[in-house]
Amino acid sequence: MLIVYDMKQAAESETYPSTRIAPFKQSRYKKCIQAVLDVRFQNAGFGTACLVPGDMFLVFDGKKTGNQTKLKAPFINEAKDMPLQRAKRVITITYSEKGITDRRAVNRRGAASVKQNEHLHVFTRVRAKLPTRARRHFDGTSMGDTISGVPLPEATSQWMLSVARKRELYDKFRVPVGGKEESDDDDDDTEDEIADPTPKAGTLQHLHDFMLLECRLLCRFSCSRSVQAGRCASF
Repeated sequence: MLIVYDMKQAAESETYPSTRIAPFKQSRYKKCIQAVLDVRFQNAGFGTACLVPGDMFLVFDGKKTGNQTKLKAPFINEAKDMPLQRAKRVITITYSEKGITDRRAVNRRGAASVKQNEHLHVFTRVRAKLPTRARRHFDGTSMGDTISGVPLPEATSQWMLSVARKRELYDKFRVPVGGKEESDDDDDDTEDEIADPTPKAGTLQHLHDFMLLECRLLCRFSCSRSVQAGRCASF
């Protein structure tokens, strides 16, 4: 089974949601992953906490490279205060530069100012041995640790709602950005400088919906079922 946690979809920034990925909230992430771990090992008949053989946890880091240690935190046997037996691999996803700059009104700050790379952290009980096969939607095969040239969905093709309706749907999943609220749980990576104005109440905004893109990225994995952990209330 694939269990997917995508930080880009776990919350929404209160300010500039069309251009900013919400800060990482470790408490919410840990609660979601540990809930799935508990259900899985109990239903599988194991007497103690563990990663069930055949389960694969896929965690998209939302371009927050400083959270690697925090991403491992839920994979622990709290009763024994010991890390679970696990193996980890990291896959780099490189998005199209044009796709990012077309979607985001950012101030260009010279060389290497547009973040194109996101990391997909893959957790399994033992190192996964998958058959080598060509990727269905992107160049290369499953042997590579990088998926490159990934386009972003057109903003106009995504679900769009009024600002008021979005706020109602997201509710507690809208996260303050900046200051103490962000620094408590986020890494020290800087976001692209924002250039677009604060949206007016009557305007339409698209939701950070990467579900179709996720499906294309995950086509390289063989699984019978998948579960999305940490989905916002609006999805």
